[in-house]
Amino acid sequence: MSEPVYYLKPNIKFEPLVAKWYAWPHLLAPAPAALNLQRRYKDILKTYLKAPQVHAAAVKNPALMGGPFIDLPVEHAGKIQQLLAEMETEHADMLGLADAIAACQTMLRSRAKGGSLEGLYAEVPPVLRGYVELVYDINNSASMRV
Repeated sequence: MSEPVYYLKPNIKFEPLVAKWYAWPHLLAPAPAALNLQRRYKDILKTYLKAPQVHAAAVKNPALMGGPFIDLPVEHAGKIQQLLAEMETEHADMLGLADAIAACQTMLRSRAKGGSLEGLYAEVPPVLRGYVELVYDINNSASMRV
């Protein structure tokens, strides 16, 4: 006897999610995903919670179409608060990675002055050690490659 075969209706659509956000290429690799969660999605959730009425008005304005606004009525603020809390707990490791990347960039901006970067490897946040290369770019600005 063979296994039963199941089919989905033609109107069913799969949309993969990362941390409950639509998956797109910048949410697949660890570093860009962490930075997008921290600096894009978490910020959008926080601004919604501060002023949901601003988001509600902005999504109705065609000039602001595609902007960083959440299209949910004000009465759904509790769901957004829950989503933010889930993101901060379930994806704390990714948010920590984003914090480490930001800390490393800040350290490079303040400490790299055109000389050797070798001594700065000791100051790279532990989560990034062994995964980044410190370099100068064409403008003689220090940066890291993850």
